[in-house]
Amino acid sequence: PGAPKMEGLQYRVFPESLENDPLVLFHATLSADYDEILLSGFKTAAQLGKPDGLASVSYAKQSSTALGHIRNRHKNQEVIIIAVQFQSLVARQGMVVNASDIHVYGGTQPTIIGFCRVPEDYLFL
Repeated sequence: PGAPKMEGLQYRVFPESLENDPLVLFHATLSADYDEILLSGFKTAAQLGKPDGLASVSYAKQSSTALGHIRNRHKNQEVIIIAVQFQSLVARQGMVVNASDIHVYGGTQPTIIGFCRVPEDYLFL
C-alpha cells in the first residue's frame, strides 16, 4: 500500500494551539506569491488570470493537508504555509465548509496569524 501520508501520521507544521483551533486554517502558496497576498489579500485562480484554476480560495483544516496539496503541484519549489484565522466557519453564501477544508468564493479575507517557509528541497512524502 505504500508509505502512509503525513496527514495520516498527524504531522503538524504549527504549534498544537493553532492546529487544534477550529477557527485557524492553512493556505499554502509559492514563496513568490506571498508578498502579494500580504499586500492585496487572498485571490482566486480566476482573479489571478489562471483560467483552469479554482473559482475559490481553499484553506485546509490541517497544515499538512495544505503542504501536501501544494507539493503535488509544485514539487521542487519553495513554498509558504500561511496560518489564518476566521471569525466564523459556519457555511454560508460564498463559503463551502467540507470535512478537510473550506472554499471561499465571496472574497472573505481571514486574518494572517503566522507562516512557515518550506525549502524547495524539503522532502514531503
